[in-house]
Amino acid sequence: MEEQEEILGLERTSSQQEIKKAYYKLALRLHPDKNPGNEDAKEKFQLLQKVISILGDPEKRALYDQTGCVVDAELGGAAVESLYEYFRTIYQKVTEEDIEGFEANYRGSETEKVDLKELYKKCKGNMDKVFSWMICSDEKLDSHRFKDIVDVAIAA
Repeated sequence: MEEQEEILGLERTSSQQEIKKAYYKLALRLHPDKNPGNEDAKEKFQLLQKVISILGDPEKRALYDQTGCVVDAELGGAAVESLYEYFRTIYQKVTEEDIEGFEANYRGSETEKVDLKELYKKCKGNMDKVFSWMICSDEKLDSHRFKDIVDVAIAA
């Protein structure tokens, strides 16, 4: 897709108000009813519609601003690599040590107890379901510990 500045005559950092104003001016000038039989104006009007559908939608505009891509078909090859690099700069890579560290901190924590109690209620006491939904849980390792937590919660 051509850059928005080429189509609307604006900078990439233009506000929504500036985009709408530029769109309306061009739409009035290029509309097929004002240019009957003019295929060039028709093509430009259709392109203008595509541009405003992207730039007028905050989510689509954010994706466009980050990647330069506007449709799923364009999210391939170099665009995907560019997107990958973008997210690598924002989010650190999760390692096996990170996961093991999270699990070590989560097991036995108050958060785990709260999660277990909520799941126990949600699953109506079905521990097979609880274990299938509970993060960092292993039926063989956690059965007795979970039973104690649930028993204390029921007694309270």
